Amino acid sequence: MSSFQDVRGAMAKLISDALVAAGVPFADQHWDNVSETPSKDAAGTYAVVNINFPQVVTETIGCDGADAIIGTCNVLVYSPKGKGMKPVEDILQGVIHAWVKCNKGGSNEGGVYLRTRNVNGPNAISGGTIDETRRPHQVTSLSCAFTARVP
Repeated sequence: MSSFQDVRGAMAKLISDALVAAGVPFADQHWDNVSETPSKDAAGTYAVVNINFPQVVTETIGCDGADAIIGTCNVLVYSPKGKGMKPVEDILQGVIHAWVKCNKGGSNEGGVYLRTRNVNGPNAISGGTIDETRRPHQVTSLSCAFTARVP
């Protein structure tokens, strides 16, 4: 089985490249328990990405099981309120394109082959009024499940 870090790195590179191309610099991307408190000022846009592994071995009859890394990924983009959904939807559309592209055989990040499914979003998840002092950001979520294999 490949290491979780190999798979996490492949998925992170795929997402990070898409976010950078959409205008979210790497410095404004926050990953899996690293720099959880965004460094961006209250008016900026930034992303928080979490990658999880809910299933790693598929049980088979008569043997120890087969490696089957199944993961989930959640991308949250925090964008300034009062600007509408278009800016954040454009950012997340880039991530969706990267996820779809890897299903067409276009993803071999560091020897890890990824396939995504069950893409959900973009979903606006923060509500309430525009209170620029307490909650200056609209939070929008995009998620998927994925499988990873190393030949």
